[in-house]
Amino acid sequence: MKSARKSTYAECEDRERSWLNIMNRLRPSQFSRPTFSKVNSYASYDAIMTFNGEEAIVEVKIREIFADQFSTAFLELNKLNRLKEKQKELAKKGQDFKLHYYAFYPKSKKLIIFDLLTTPYFKRSVWAPRTTAQGGSQKIEKIMCEFDLEDGTTIDLSPETEQPEKKQGPTTNPLF
Repeated sequence: MKSARKSTYAECEDRERSWLNIMNRLRPSQFSRPTFSKVNSYASYDAIMTFNGEEAIVEVKIREIFADQFSTAFLELNKLNRLKEKQKELAKKGQDFKLHYYAFYPKSKKLIIFDLLTTPYFKRSVWAPRTTAQGGSQKIEKIMCEFDLEDGTTIDLSPETEQPEKKQGPTTNPLF
């Protein structure tokens, strides 16, 4: 009998969800417990959660580079448009949400949050992998929204800032 192996897409989705859960555990006063989109649904968003009192539809990307390696972060224009459509759909039901893009940079121990409704960006055409999960196996031309990292809200995830009130023994970071 063949063992069930998760698709690369599902692995990426699991990783993004675990980061959101960790943020809720480490910073419960800033981040609510996330409500995730349906697993393997190719939903237009990753989760709905609260950051500093604002409920938001959240898109998560985990960037395997150092945050200072580039001065900008990308998000597909098609993804942004799907997020806006979801926001309008929920608004018709009386639910008011912000739109946030969470760019996690594990190597730099940083999370940069962009409010997709107020953060300026410019459009740029790039050759990129068809999907994040597929990696660089097949590239296509995409229109991307390019955000200046300085325009986002940066959350420092280094151990000294996670739980400063805890004085017992060495501080360990479950993220890294």
